[in-house]
Amino acid sequence: MNTRTTRHPATPSPGRRAFRVLNRFMLRAWWVGSGRMLNAWPAVGGRIFVLGHVGRNSGLARRTPLNYARVGADVFCVAGFGAVSDWYRNVLAHPQVRVWLPGHPLTGDGVVGRAGPADDDPDRTTLVRQVLAASGFAAHLAGVHVGRIDDAALARLTADYRLVRIRLDG
Repeated sequence: MNTRTTRHPATPSPGRRAFRVLNRFMLRAWWVGSGRMLNAWPAVGGRIFVLGHVGRNSGLARRTPLNYARVGADVFCVAGFGAVSDWYRNVLAHPQVRVWLPGHPLTGDGVVGRAGPADDDPDRTTLVRQVLAASGFAAHLAGVHVGRIDDAALARLTADYRLVRIRLDG
């Protein structure tokens, strides 16, 4: 076995590593009050919010920038890497979350909410389409061109994605 090309199962893929680097940049930008700027050109950069959650093993506060769609009073986002996404596993273990939407600096408390899986929602494909349409370049990088495919194709392409609904308290 060639150990140079075999990754340990816990080693993130190159795509996940790239998103981790990008996420660190976005959190720093958000921290200095540039959340609105990051959302200024949603067709390119997407609509981004910061999700505050608790680590399922560590119990430490974590923050993850994610693309989202606002539908009524709820915020929807997807775990594009599926059920192995750390933030997704964290919100399953600890559904109480904090949300920082554009214009809310990370120095504030954010809005409290409750996150939960929404994969059984009868409008799942429509909701996933809305989140991915609001993700700017990210969906295109993943090979999902939401404006060019029908619902059946989108459902097949995103079957492993996890849809999350966040019900905000405030």
